[in-house]
Amino acid sequence: MPPTYCNSKQIGGVIIAKLIVTEKPSVAMAYAKVLGATNRQDGYLEGNGYLVSWCVGHLVELAPPNVYDAKYVKWSIADLPILPQKWQYLVSASTKKQFGILQKLMQRPDVDSIVNSCDSGREGELIFRLVYQQAGCKKPFSRLWLSSMEENAIREGFAHLKPSTEYDALYNAARCRERADWMVGINASRLFSCLYGQPLAVGRVMTPVLAMTVVREAAIAAEELFKRAQKEEIHLWGISGYRSYKRQEELFSSANGRSGVAPPGCSEHQTGLALDISCPDENYELEESFAKTKEGCWLARHCALFGFILRYPKNKEEITGFPFEPWHIRYTGIGLASSLTLTGMTLEEYYERGLHLPPK
Repeated sequence: MPPTYCNSKQIGGVIIAKLIVTEKPSVAMAYAKVLGATNRQDGYLEGNGYLVSWCVGHLVELAPPNVYDAKYVKWSIADLPILPQKWQYLVSASTKKQFGILQKLMQRPDVDSIVNSCDSGREGELIFRLVYQQAGCKKPFSRLWLSSMEENAIREGFAHLKPSTEYDALYNAARCRERADWMVGINASRLFSCLYGQPLAVGRVMTPVLAMTVVREAAIAAEELFKRAQKEEIHLWGISGYRSYKRQEELFSSANGRSGVAPPGCSEHQTGLALDISCPDENYELEESFAKTKEGCWLARHCALFGFILRYPKNKEEITGFPFEPWHIRYTGIGLASSLTLTGMTLEEYYERGLHLPPK
C-alpha cells in the first residue's frame, strides 16, 4: 500500500521534515509504517518528509538531592525537609544516547515542527515536554492524541493533530504529581530510614497501597478470630475499630483529659489495625474487669494465633503510656504477635531493643 501521507516540502531548496516523537520504539515503528518513514537510522526512522524517533520512557528525570547540595549525600534528619526552590532535571544515564539523538533531531535545520506522539495521558505529556525543554528546543509542536493503534486510527490522528496548548493543564498536573512523588519519597524515606536505622522506602502511592493491603489482612484476621470464638461459644463483640481523624478528635475532646484516650493523629484506631472488644457480661462496655471474664481470658490466650496482640498489657503502663486495656488488640501479623506474646514484650520494647533491625 502506498504511504497515506506525503509531508515532503521545500523552502529555499531545503526539504523540510516533521519530527514525530513517540514514547516507545514499538509505537514509533507502527507510526513510521503508516507515514512511510521506512529508512532506518540510528535511533530513528526517516522518509516521506518525516523523522520518527522515540523516548524509551523517562529520558529526563528530577535531579537527586545531592545535586542541589553536596551535604545531602549523607542522610540526616537535621537536613529535612528537602524542598528545592528551583527544580533541576538530569538526563538518565542509561538513556543518554537516545536523548542525544532526539536533541540532534530537534536541532536539525530541516525540521520545522514536532509532533508529541507520546502516550495519550498525563505521563506521556510529561515525558515529551521534559525532553523538549531539556533539549532547549523552541520549535512549534502539536499533539497526536490516540486511543487505538489501528492503522485507520493512526491515519485519522495525524490528519487531525491537536494544538499543544490544549494539553498544558495536563502537563502541569503531571509535573505536580512528579514533584509530589519526589518530595514525599525523598523526605519520608530519609526520615524513617534514620529513625529505624535501616534503609526504608516510603512512597506517595506505594506506602498507602501497602497500608490498605495490611488493613485488609487485619480485617480478614479479625473475622477469623470472631468465627473461632463463636465456634467455642465465646461471645465477643467489636465495639470500636477504625476511626477517622474527626471521630478521634470528638472522643479526645469529650474525654476532658482522661487517660487512655489518645489525641487525634496518635490513636492506633486511625491506622485501621486496632480493635476494641467487649462482651455481654460487661454490658458491652470497655472496662478493666473484661480481663476476668471468660471472653477476656480467651482473647488474651488466642489473639496472637490470628496476628493480634494485647496492645496495652498490665504492669506496662510506664512503657506504653496507656493504662491497662484488656479489650484493645492490635494487628501485627502472626509472627510478631506470637513473639511478643511469648516474651511479654510490648511494641515499644521491641523497637527500643532494635529487634526490628536486620542482624549485623
